[in-house]
Amino acid sequence: MNIYEKPSGSYISYMSNLVKEYGGINLAQGIPGFMPPKELLDILNSLTHKAVHQYAPGTGNKLLKEELSNHYNHFNTDDFLITNGGTEAITIIFTYLMKILPENFTTLAFDPVYEVYNNIPAIYNKKFISFSFDDDGNIDFQKLRNTIRENNVKLIFINTPGNPYGRFWSKKEFDIIIKMAKEENFYIILDAVYNELYFEEKPYLPLDNLNENIFYINSFSKLFSVTGWRIGYLVAHKSHMSKIQQIHDYIGLCSPSILQEALALFIKESHFGKEYVSFLRENLKVSFNLLKPE
Repeated sequence: MNIYEKPSGSYISYMSNLVKEYGGINLAQGIPGFMPPKELLDILNSLTHKAVHQYAPGTGNKLLKEELSNHYNHFNTDDFLITNGGTEAITIIFTYLMKILPENFTTLAFDPVYEVYNNIPAIYNKKFISFSFDDDGNIDFQKLRNTIRENNVKLIFINTPGNPYGRFWSKKEFDIIIKMAKEENFYIILDAVYNELYFEEKPYLPLDNLNENIFYINSFSKLFSVTGWRIGYLVAHKSHMSKIQQIHDYIGLCSPSILQEALALFIKESHFGKEYVSFLRENLKVSFNLLKPE
């Protein structure tokens, strides 16, 4: 490939592979510059000679789902499905929606678009459109509604804080778009992978308002600096979950058993990694202040 030719596949992976081969600072991929919590690594080490090396339950480690249920309060253990990272969660939800939506539907996400959101529809030859925020960062909801109607949008991706923009969605904005989802009959995939990595005020999530139109996804990758472990999870309404679990059986089967067990024990003993996450937030502030323009 010559230097002027666009790479095929993921631009993020392409640039990240160049850094791995030639060195440099990787500004393409969200790879934490911090080691995982020592306590988590100690737990992982202690498990290596225990009987946790075979297939995990397809829906996820029982203790891990119990700890997630305790952490979120809004959900019970049956509401969770443990996946191979957030990307598999997106993929199996999209695959499921392909089965229940009309053939010619469109997916929408907000500029700047995280590359998974537009490339998953492209794999299935489905139309994707991006929608821009106003110059002041606000959303023209009437324009959005018109765009949804004109393009037969049936799925919208929302991530908060945004990737790569970093924008938070407010409660008012969520209230409007959740109401709109009911009125216009579309689904929302709410991607909250960065939700705990904030500077001052925690971003709002409409977890008390999840319904059959909303799918919630998250992962441990950024939270505990374990992007290579590929452990994520999704929450879906009971009307969808059994079919989504069946798809997961054939796309992902299960996430690594020993890693699920290590995470479950760690978050049980550490109040969901409270001390480590506080450390991470403070270090992110330091990095931001070093890089921001004067």
